[in-house]
Order: sequence, then structure tokens, then C-alpha cells
Amino acid sequence: MTVYNENGVSESDTGSIERIASLARKYESNGDPACVSSGVGDVGGISYGLYQLSSNVGSVDEFVAWLTEYPKPEYANYGKLLSMNKVNSKEFIADWKNIGYVDPGGFGMLQDEYIKEMYYEKASKMLCKENYCADKHTDAMRAVILSRAVQNGVSGCVSVMKNAVSFIDKGENWNLSYVDDKAFDGDMIRAIYDFLIDECDSATLHGDIICRSFYGFCKGSASVIYGLRSRFVREKADALSMLGGANNDA
Repeated sequence: MTVYNENGVSESDTGSIERIASLARKYESNGDPACVSSGVGDVGGISYGLYQLSSNVGSVDEFVAWLTEYPKPEYANYGKLLSMNKVNSKEFIADWKNIGYVDPGGFGMLQDEYIKEMYYEKASKMLCKENYCADKHTDAMRAVILSRAVQNGVSGCVSVMKNAVSFIDKGENWNLSYVDDKAFDGDMIRAIYDFLIDECDSATLHGDIICRSFYGFCKGSASVIYGLRSRFVREKADALSMLGGANNDA
């Protein structure tokens, strides 16, 4: 749980996530903390909030449990209210949407803090063990790391990046330590999304309606796979545009 100073302000600087959360927010929920997906064709089931936390893999339950233990009672009460009903029930969905509509700033801040603590920071630590230190890189690269951690999971983010390195120079047996400098961020961003686009293109039908890519990073109905591919094309362009813009000092 995040530590607070005497004024009740998070010492982890939650606000800093706003610089690197734009990609994930845009493509997960269009920036709406009250957002609840339909779950149709998505193996993750119904998803919730700014970062579309998945219900089928327990991500929503974990967020609610974290929220009930929040140090500030007025926010912990949101978690206690949500915990009164089963995830995906009509009551749970109604409560989630209502909190997001009534207090979008507070509810969004809580989701930001949770994602920073449980996804971005954990992915950064795992990447550091692979000799790739996120803090040395641009905001654009860190935004991609956050987006991949949210969509692919913490370990999945690391796996995506390790697989993507081969798309930079197929003639070399590179690992992440070879690109641990912001000078490589453009190459790495292109490689990550080229790898994911290639994953979508490799998807084949498993069962009646579910498609699965070669490495398993893209799963769902044909329409979901199509949507993922479209997202990766557009997210790649946005990340590269961010890289070329201002405020990219590591």
C-alpha cells in the first residue's frame, strides 16, 4: 500500500503517472473511470475502469480488495461498497458506474495509483532484472511499458519486450540489455508493436469462436483480434508521435 505524508499526499507521486498513462487510458477506456465493457468475445470477460481491469482473471477482485484497505476512509468506503456484491452482477456494475459518475476525479486517481503500484512498478522491477531500467528511458517508452503491463500483465509485458527485441535486428542474438538506452526507444517501440501486429496476423481458430495467436498474446473472437490489430497500429503511431514531442527527458 502506498505511504502518505502528514498532509495525506501520496509519497509515490501518483500525479507522475499522468505523463505516461495516456496510451493505456485512450485505448482501454477513452479515459473514463466509470467505463464497463460488454465482455462480448473477450476471453477476459467484462472489464472495468480506466485500464479495463479484467473480471475473468481476478483483476477486478484484486483492485476492490486493495481499495477496501485504502488509508483514507472516504475512498476505502468505495471498496467496501463494491465488495458487497459479486463482480459482474447488475448491482456491482451499477455501483461501479455510479462511483465513476459521481466522483470521476477521485475514482480515477485511485485507479491510477493502483495501476502504478501493481502494474507499472512491478513491470519495471522485472525489466530491471533483465538489465532494462525503465527510469532511463523516455516518457513515450514508459507509456508503452505501462500499456503493455495493463493489457498483457506484468510478466506478459516483459515477455512481449523480450520477443520484440528480435524485430530490431534479426541478425543478432540481442536481449533487452542491448537496448537499455533511450537512443533505442524509437526502435524498441516499433519492434514491440510490429511483434504484436505479427501476433494478430498469426492468430488461428481454437474451438468454435476463439482465436489464438502463435505466442498467445492475442486471444478472442475474430472481431476482437481485428480490434487488437487496429489498436496496435494506432497505438504505435501515437507512441512514436509522443516520442517525437516534448517532455521526453528520462
